This record gives sequence, C-alpha cells and structure tokens, in this order.
Amino acid sequence: MSDLIRPLGPDPDEFCRKHPNAPGRHIPQDLPPVLVQVQNIDPKIEPMAYDFHTEQPIKGARAYYMHSVLHDWTDKTTALDIMMMTLFSAKERTEEQWRNLLEPAGLKIVKIWTKGEGVESLIECELA
Repeated sequence: MSDLIRPLGPDPDEFCRKHPNAPGRHIPQDLPPVLVQVQNIDPKIEPMAYDFHTEQPIKGARAYYMHSVLHDWTDKTTALDIMMMTLFSAKERTEEQWRNLLEPAGLKIVKIWTKGEGVESLIECELA
C-alpha cells in the first residue's frame, strides 16, 4: 500500500498492528523534511521521499491511500475548503459530488466503505 502524505500520522502503525500478516509492503510517502521526523515505526513500514505533484514512482500497488490530500485545486478553492473545514466543519461531499470530482479525473467509484455512522469513508476507485 502506498500511503501518500501521511507518514507521521497513526494510520501506518495502526494498519500494521491490526494486520500483522498482511502481505506486501506499506510505503508512506512525504517530502524529505517531513520524513526526517519519522521515528520508532514498525519495521514493515518503508517511508519514501516523494512530492505528490510528480509522477508516482510506485506502479501497480494494490492500494494508494490518500489521506487529507488537496490535489490540483486552485489556491482560492483550497483556502476556502480549509477555512470551511476548520471554522465550520463544513463541506462534506455527497456521493454524487465525489463522482463529479473523480470521474473527470478518469476514476470510477467501485464502492464506498463507511463504518458505522461516522463521517469518514473509504472510496474504492478504479481507472475508468
């Protein structure tokens, strides 16, 4: 699994703890100044320096996990989204809004995984 822009968060360690026998590699990616701060991680986790504005160096991963990534947004749109999120906990996208965002990027939603009544979901996509 390639984990984009999240090597310091709890996700990689949590995944390894819950799935100790998962096959393959877990490769969280971030910029070098962020990666130098990574300490005491599970040996199965292989941090990689990467700028997500460049071509993805890992080809054919079973999963690419993008957590809190603002991709190809204008500064104005990004600033508005961050402001809405931090000040008002607003702009949660509907399934239709996600489809309208992902389909022009060449992705097709396969399934949306939601646990319980929470607001976070995993959106499984494939190339359209």
